[in-house]
Amino acid sequence: MLDNYFGPRPTQAEQQRLLAVQAALELVQATSAVSGETGNSTAPGTVPNLALVSRDIAGLADAIQAALVVRE
Repeated sequence: MLDNYFGPRPTQAEQQRLLAVQAALELVQATSAVSGETGNSTAPGTVPNLALVSRDIAGLADAIQAALVVRE
């Protein structure tokens, strides 16, 4: 979905950020799937949960990147 977002030759930092954002989006997608697992796409809580989580994709990506920092 975000392929080539930074162009054909992204920097290493851009590649890392892209991976973190993609991971965050996958978590949001998984969260929305669990919320609506009954098969009812209008299940109570699905839209509010998705809206709450999607507002902070950047924060979630930041947390993912921070968690990947190797501490010695």
